[in-house]
Amino acid sequence: MNIKTKNEIIEILKMPYNEFDKSIKSIAKNISQNINIQTIALLGYNNTCINQCTYCGMRADNINLKRYKLSPTEIKKIVKTVEKSNIKNIYFVSGEDPEYDFKDILSIIEYSKSLNLNVGLAIGERKLKDYNELKAAGLDEYMLKFETTNKTLFNNIKPNTNFKKRISCIQQIKKAGLRLASGNIVGLPHQTIDDIANDIILMNDLEISFAPVIPYIPVSNTPLIIEAKKENNKKNLELTIKEISLLRIIIPKVNITAQQPGEDFKNGLSDLNGNLNALKAGANVLLIDMLPQELIENFNIIDNRMIKGLNHINKLITLYNL
Repeated sequence: MNIKTKNEIIEILKMPYNEFDKSIKSIAKNISQNINIQTIALLGYNNTCINQCTYCGMRADNINLKRYKLSPTEIKKIVKTVEKSNIKNIYFVSGEDPEYDFKDILSIIEYSKSLNLNVGLAIGERKLKDYNELKAAGLDEYMLKFETTNKTLFNNIKPNTNFKKRISCIQQIKKAGLRLASGNIVGLPHQTIDDIANDIILMNDLEISFAPVIPYIPVSNTPLIIEAKKENNKKNLELTIKEISLLRIIIPKVNITAQQPGEDFKNGLSDLNGNLNALKAGANVLLIDMLPQELIENFNIIDNRMIKGLNHINKLITLYNL
């Protein structure tokens, strides 16, 4: 199936879900049979952030959040645990924190590569010099989401930066020779179907390696929750599943996160039905949270984030293969 135009993308995004489920989703699943399901160890090592993103629970003004920073020594111990678990992929994620020593980040990447791990990093907007140094240290992939192609909406939800700067940073990541993980948030207040279609087109144009797409989830202690309509949760979930299938069809080899919520957001990102539905729509990436148990709730990008371990993933894969 070839989907080449924006109008074709919009037609599928507007398609009744039952019709989509029987047609487009099945096509995407068939394509994904040739894509390996990947497990990624996720380590949110630092929840300090200078930004005021209006949708994020880790925004600088959230005084209710207990802040923490893992030391390089603590991080390397966790990395060793990942290596012993025979997990081949690790992603380091942090709030945008200029106070965390960049040399320590390079050291962590070098250590992880010495254990033959595939390494990803998401620490926000940096300069080309930093991306080059990360590449030299062995980093494989850098995640910087563009969130939305609607410039006005982007600038409103991310007041510490702007859309032009974000795209410039994304281009610099690619210039440094790093694989690019990027994508959008589906269902932001004031976002349109046209916006989402433009998001999908941009992901294709950027030749992304990983699409960490997710529906908008209203988060406590954030300004955007005031504008959010919680009754649209199901619509956002359905749009996200449609986007996953579209991405699988348009960019067949791209990695796509299956760590999606179900209809009850209180079940977090390891909702069995949400994850399974995403896998059946063409997603292929599942995450394991490597944070110590006492810190997990403080890496609060979204409420009730909850990412489970290998038992959950093995159960999912078994159900998927039935």
